[in-house]
Amino acid sequence: KTGQTVVGVAVTGAQMPAQPLVTGDSVRIVDTPRKQDDPPTGTPNTVPAEVVNTTPLADAGQTLVDVTVPTTAAAGLAARIATGRVAIVLDSGER
Repeated sequence: KTGQTVVGVAVTGAQMPAQPLVTGDSVRIVDTPRKQDDPPTGTPNTVPAEVVNTTPLADAGQTLVDVTVPTTAAAGLAARIATGRVAIVLDSGER
């Protein structure tokens, strides 16, 4: 899609819903604090996304979730993903 970029998000089971994510799901990628930090006092930064694909990374104990995001948000999101300090939330369980 024009104006959209695919970004890979590697997350553990604690960083994503237990409900399996499927192609087309509307999700948000949410910034999370470091483990030793207090929860944020305000609303954390989020980026809306759509699931393209999921791939289990069994050796790493993670799942790679490919999502499309607005191109303008892709670089900043990729940098935050690299820190491991993100979570995926499913906006609707309706399919």
